Amino acid sequence: MKKSTAGPPSRALESLRHDGVSRRFMKVYLQRPNPITGVVLFYSLQIQRDLLGRWHVMREWGRSGSSGTLRQTPYNAYELAMEAMIALESELLDKGYRIMMREGMSQAMAGLLSNRESDE
Repeated sequence: MKKSTAGPPSRALESLRHDGVSRRFMKVYLQRPNPITGVVLFYSLQIQRDLLGRWHVMREWGRSGSSGTLRQTPYNAYELAMEAMIALESELLDKGYRIMMREGMSQAMAGLLSNRESDE
């Protein structure tokens, strides 16, 4: 797996900011129904932190009702993981997927990130 290095946040990440506060989400679930066959494809994106402090973008996709394919990509910073997740979501929306659910981060995780950002 390819490791990412820290860098400045992209415009995609900056577009999530409103009044100086970042609207952070950790999970997105998308679907794309095929009207001809009736098959519904799903794609799940989420960000998770491991025990070593790295962030992973977890991607799972497949047909609804079946086990999907799972891939994870590690990042050294939350901002890089979020940027990658936003890019993947945009790509999927261009392919015809629709957002079915988006879930934010827990208060504990938001506090952890806020403390870390204020230390930097």
